[in-house]
Formats: sequence, structure tokens, C-alpha cells
Amino acid sequence: MGSETGDILNILSEKDLKEILKDFNISLEERAFLKEIFLRIEPLVLKDSLRDFCKAHFRNEDRLSTYFKELLLGDINLSYLHNRLSLAITHERLGISPRFYIAHFSKWLDLMLGPIKEIAPPDKVSKILALLFKSILLDIALCMEAQQAVHVERYKKILIPARMQ
Repeated sequence: MGSETGDILNILSEKDLKEILKDFNISLEERAFLKEIFLRIEPLVLKDSLRDFCKAHFRNEDRLSTYFKELLLGDINLSYLHNRLSLAITHERLGISPRFYIAHFSKWLDLMLGPIKEIAPPDKVSKILALLFKSILLDIALCMEAQQAVHVERYKKILIPARMQ
């Protein structure tokens, strides 16, 4: 990880984490509920459909499977935020556009709807979908902000020395 990556990751604090969760209206209780649901859904989704999806779109199916598990089953803490930001920075350096992973989120959501309807009580489906969308939007926002921060740092390195000449 380069120094610009470390600088970007070090700007987040516990206060930032609380603000982010507040901004996205995600409570720890809701997150626990989502984890509970997806532990029940995991055998259905992460087994065949997601594996086929990963094989079709990615070279390493286990990496993406792990990513979705972290997204839905992991705790949202500073380590989680740093992991997401680091991944976004890696994507940016590899030239992977946000459209690429946002489109894959869309395809993945299609895979999730059947198992959610199959396992969840009908009166909980809308709550589960709302929590799922919030989690995905949080992830996308973190990725976009990290990529923007990388661009800003890159421009500073280019523009500041040019001004001094």
C-alpha cells in the first residue's frame, strides 16, 4: 500500500464511523438483523448462483464471494471502512471504473431476491431489502469517496510543484 493510501485511510476515526452510520441511517441492531437473515440465506445464495456469477465475471470467484460475505456479515467498524477504502483505491489504481462494480451489484441483487423471498417472512422482505440497499449504498459511497481522494492527492502532487516553479 502506497503512502497516499495510508494517508487516506488514516483520516477516518471512530467519530467518522458514527457519522457515516448516521448518514446512512444504519443502526447496529439493523445490521445484526441483516446478518441473521443472511446467515440463513448464505447456503442458497453464496453456493451456486453467486459462484456461477463470479465465474462469469471475475477471475477469482472466492475473492468476490468473500467480499459479499464481508459486506453482509461483517461488522461495520473502522477495520471494515479501511478495508473498503483500500479496495476502492486498488480498483482505482487498476483502472476499474465505479460503473463496473456498481453494475455487478445490480446483477448480484437480482440473485438475492429469490432467496430473500424464500426465507424471509413476507412482512420482513421490505425491511431486509432496505437494509441490503443501505449496505450497498454505503459501500459504493466509500468506494467513490476513496477514489476521489486518490485523484485529489494525485492532482496535488502534480499542481503544487508546478506552482512553485
